[in-house]
Amino acid sequence: MHWVWNHSQTRGNARLALLFVADQVRTPACEVRVSVADLMCALNASRNTAREAIRAAEETGELETIEPASGRRAALYRLPKAVGHVQPSSRRGSELDPLENRRGSELDPLRPGPSPRRGSELDPLENRRGSTFDRRGSELDPPYPHPTTNQQAGTGAGEASSDQTDVFTVCGPLIQAMTDAGITVSWDMSTEQWMETVRVVQRAGVDAMVEFALKTMPTAKTPVRFAKFFLAAGWRGLPPASARQPSQARMPRSLPPHCGECDPDTRLRSGETPDGFRVVAPCPDCHPNREGAAA
Repeated sequence: MHWVWNHSQTRGNARLALLFVADQVRTPACEVRVSVADLMCALNASRNTAREAIRAAEETGELETIEPASGRRAALYRLPKAVGHVQPSSRRGSELDPLENRRGSELDPLRPGPSPRRGSELDPLENRRGSTFDRRGSELDPPYPHPTTNQQAGTGAGEASSDQTDVFTVCGPLIQAMTDAGITVSWDMSTEQWMETVRVVQRAGVDAMVEFALKTMPTAKTPVRFAKFFLAAGWRGLPPASARQPSQARMPRSLPPHCGECDPDTRLRSGETPDGFRVVAPCPDCHPNREGAAA
């Protein structure tokens, strides 16, 4: 079959028929019996087309009929020019596969070759664990300012910056106050959101932020699971905490002694108008707002 692929001059159906015959050859003499029915199946063609293909191959001299078909015996064919043909072996790195022995070279850079060095130009971050590109607590990956976590990190690692320490110091009381108020949320926020929270705590105070969160949670359409929800919902707009002490509440005036004629709780007295309508009016004797009462 190798000879047909590389040296045959046939074309079309004749070449297909010759390839089919060559594929059935099992002897050094290149002889094989092939029926017309087998050729029809191989060519997916009619009987006449199969016979024309055999005739065209015979005209080129590349196929010979040694014995014609007789009864149930198929015709015997021979490929005279393929007798003695030896298929060349494919050498590694030969013309058939010039890159075989140069895997991973410049000619074939995508083939498996030497692995890149750790920390080389192909992998510059590999040997830089702990640098600003891959360091817990860096600008790209700020630490979670949970009080317990940051206290341990501050005493053990000592790598937190002064800004990060301020985040813990300022926001720690807020986290604790929110938890004590029954607001358990995730404090997973970006660096910018943490800094905004610090500014709100310093401006408005922890009490105002907790009070705002308590009033906002019932109005949320979905359960609140992240603290940054309150930051977007209104923490940013809280006013500064007042430096004045809250004014003393006005004490209610004491009631005068009950007259015994009106209602003792409301100090209202009912009566009738000249037209017969029933009316209710403040008691003129013991209501605190009666005429003549001291202001």
